[in-house]
Amino acid sequence: MTEALKSYLPKSSYYQLISNLAIPNEKEIWIELSERHEKMEKEKQIREIDTRRKRLDAGPLPVIKETVEREIVTQSMVKPFALLKYLL
Repeated sequence: MTEALKSYLPKSSYYQLISNLAIPNEKEIWIELSERHEKMEKEKQIREIDTRRKRLDAGPLPVIKETVEREIVTQSMVKPFALLKYLL
């Protein structure tokens, strides 16, 4: 779905073909992309915390949460999208 939304952006190779159609504006697309990525990362965080809690050598829950959150934030694509939301 993310790739499909990106095809609506002006820099897409498909943009010229679909520019005559009723497509959302660029700001709406970036907001939608940001929201989808945020949701996916939140779901990933919940799954990963649950998985790590079940390990025999699992540490305390607050430490697990902090570690998983840090890992997800450093790999996140949301930060650039979130910033664009306010710039457009």
